[in-house]
Amino acid sequence: MYQLSNTRVETFASAACGHYRLLTAWPDGPAPERGWPVIYLLDGERYFATAVSLLAAMREPRCGMTPGVIVAVDYDGPSRRDRDYRPAVERLIPEPDPAGGLRPPGEQGDAAGFRRFLLEELKPFIH
Repeated sequence: MYQLSNTRVETFASAACGHYRLLTAWPDGPAPERGWPVIYLLDGERYFATAVSLLAAMREPRCGMTPGVIVAVDYDGPSRRDRDYRPAVERLIPEPDPAGGLRPPGEQGDAAGFRRFLLEELKPFIH
């Protein structure tokens, strides 16, 4: 299996939202005094390798991109996108299915909780 350099995969236990899989990449060399800029990605497993490769290519002097850290957030187990990306609603309503009938409404959303996880737990951990 191909291994990207300067990367790490770990599990992060959120007090409020459960476990997440973090894929992290960082540049070579010491961090600047104020630290590296950070890019956060959702659906991390899908986009991590592409983002790492693009950032490496854009660090060429002629491109002017500042080196930085990539933190990709994914799930340690089944996806909870329905919960994490949807806002809470008063009532779940089945959606029409183009093939006929209705689709189940999915899980109740908690995008506000996921946002709190990102801002109050993940960002301080990465810092």
